[in-house]
Amino acid sequence: MLLLAVCACGHRGFDATAVDAPAADASAADAAPVSPALVAVDTIYATTSSIAVPATIAAGHLVVVVVDLFDSGFSVASVGDGVAGDVYVSANARAIFSAGAMGTSATEIWYTTTTQPSAGSVNVTLTGAVQSFVWVAEFEGIVPTSPLDTVAHTDSGNASTAVAGASVTTASADELVVSIVSLDDSVTGIESGNPFIALPPQGGDDAAYVVAAQPGSYAPVWVLANAAIYCSSTVAFRAAP
Repeated sequence: MLLLAVCACGHRGFDATAVDAPAADASAADAAPVSPALVAVDTIYATTSSIAVPATIAAGHLVVVVVDLFDSGFSVASVGDGVAGDVYVSANARAIFSAGAMGTSATEIWYTTTTQPSAGSVNVTLTGAVQSFVWVAEFEGIVPTSPLDTVAHTDSGNASTAVAGASVTTASADELVVSIVSLDDSVTGIESGNPFIALPPQGGDDAAYVVAAQPGSYAPVWVLANAAIYCSSTVAFRAAP
């Protein structure tokens, strides 16, 4: 059952959802290296400082935790999954917008590649109780050591009905690019022709990803119902050799 909640600032929240990518063919996986690909994504809307996102994680995968805070006065204090050795770190791509009709907002991206098999939750601790959206996206095919290539952020982007997420320039082939946008309105989808794939939207905000085949500059473009200011965080991760 899908429940819809509306907060005072105009953001809308949803119960946790999960989307699993199609199972890969085992024989094909044995025959060739695994390219970067989405394995699963879980989402949640919360109003507390301690958020548990149900997630089942495989060993050696990249886990990207995307957080959308409804008040830029708050931030992510830590992320973990309760498994010894799984170390989540910030990509240092925090972005904010202020003075919007709905108040202020902030976005952050955290990640780990030191995963052990687990079936429980990814736990996000904030600096205080605040309404927020969280995406936990699991990817395969990412280099396990020093996976982060580059990051970018856009603060208080100019109001428009088509907003570009923060742009990153990748250094190698097949890098995974993940981006989040927080808006003073609602997205209706990814702009036609843009290569990014949207993750499940939450309350009008959205995250998206692309496997960038060639080195270059990449940014998602979202279409809005109405022109609005926004902020965006984007991170690029290196593919496994």
